[in-house]
Amino acid sequence: MTDLFYKEYPQYTTTMARFARIAIRYPAAKVFSIGRSWLGREIYAIGVGNLQSATCIVGGTHATEYYGVLGCFRFCEEVLESLESGTFPYDTPMGKAIGERGLLFIPCLNPDGLELWVGGVDTAGPLRTFVFAHCGGDLSHWQANARGVDLNHNFDAGFDIARRQVEQTGIYLPGPTKYGGPFPFSEPETRALADFCRLYAPRQVVALHSQGEEIYYQYGPRTPKQSALVAQMLASVGGYRVAQPGGTASHAGFKDWFIQETGRPGYTLEVGLGENPLPLEGFEGAYQKLGPMLAVLSIA
Repeated sequence: MTDLFYKEYPQYTTTMARFARIAIRYPAAKVFSIGRSWLGREIYAIGVGNLQSATCIVGGTHATEYYGVLGCFRFCEEVLESLESGTFPYDTPMGKAIGERGLLFIPCLNPDGLELWVGGVDTAGPLRTFVFAHCGGDLSHWQANARGVDLNHNFDAGFDIARRQVEQTGIYLPGPTKYGGPFPFSEPETRALADFCRLYAPRQVVALHSQGEEIYYQYGPRTPKQSALVAQMLASVGGYRVAQPGGTASHAGFKDWFIQETGRPGYTLEVGLGENPLPLEGFEGAYQKLGPMLAVLSIA
């Protein structure tokens, strides 16, 4: 696809317009809200196929990591186009997979954070003074939501361990990154995602982050045995490296919680190479690797 949406930084207004476009353009798509952010912005999902046995793909957990937002939308639209045309992307039997399993897309879990990074402190509304006090107006590396909570440190999976690790780096209070909140699921965004997963019981989840071109699939003793094989398949398809996150990234993430809670597969894909925020002109190249990996996961 070459339209303007994939050549600009995504914003709340443009993503809302994209959801509306998908709902109108593709009868096979089910577009619905899973909840609201701290500032009241809708968090939307797109469902395709059998939603009771689906792969759930989540982007936009961290504010600067917009490759996940664009990648989620792009793959969703490729799947929907392929269902209409009958020519499936990446030589995969996507039609059969969608009929039997399905896909759930949540392109942007953190709309407040994304809007802050793209639009500045004024987009925080009643939290403007709070945000400014914690960043001095410099949002270039803001990863958290509008309350200064890093959503990928707010899940109930080794939360206390993660908090101690983060405190050892000198972070005790809300701010641009790593602060996990006062307790697990303190944020409406993470509660919405957990409730969504409990309701739809996806057969596996995929979290899109950036950067590093790495694949994470492990968390604790409930990690499914087949996940290692799938991760190796993804690595061979996309040229990524299978790795184990370390330090402050070891606990309290979405993938970690899902594996611990369900015993089903969870994967994190670190999309792209460089330093966050990655450049817009690099998205197309990064997606050439991401798209085939998401197709493999959809049928795995």
